[in-house]
Amino acid sequence: MDLPLWLYPLLFLTGFAAGLVDAVAGGGGLIAVPVLLNLGLPVPVALGTSKLQWSFGRLSASVHYLRQGVVRLRDCRVGIVASATGSLMGAAVIHAIDSRLLEQLLAAIVLYAILQPRAGSREPPHACRRRCSSPSMDSASASTTAFSDPGPARSGSSRSSL
Repeated sequence: MDLPLWLYPLLFLTGFAAGLVDAVAGGGGLIAVPVLLNLGLPVPVALGTSKLQWSFGRLSASVHYLRQGVVRLRDCRVGIVASATGSLMGAAVIHAIDSRLLEQLLAAIVLYAILQPRAGSREPPHACRRRCSSPSMDSASASTTAFSDPGPARSGSSRSSL
């Protein structure tokens, strides 16, 4: 795909804005994915590009927390494996779904995120937080996040698995 030179600064600014929004409040994919789709990228490529950008932010945060001693890598092994498995399953589902259906599902997710901006913003009760950070929830969260990315996973899986 050949892009005109003027699009590169636009893509840089889009990536910067999406990363900033994702770092501060989550939901950077709501900025990046529409821009990528409007450039003519297929839905799986746009979602994958957004997730790649998202993963660098999560990796950076993970390295920071590891260096600060907030988490120990040994304690996160099961969550990391479960999250990676869920991500691979989500990516496989994306490739198995027809592109037209995928576009409709993505539009519905974006519409829901716009109409319900506070959905998932409340912190779950303490007992639920413990259950929600289990490997099965990490896997489910990673697979659905790999699919949609209307915002960050709110189940706490990013803290327990990275």
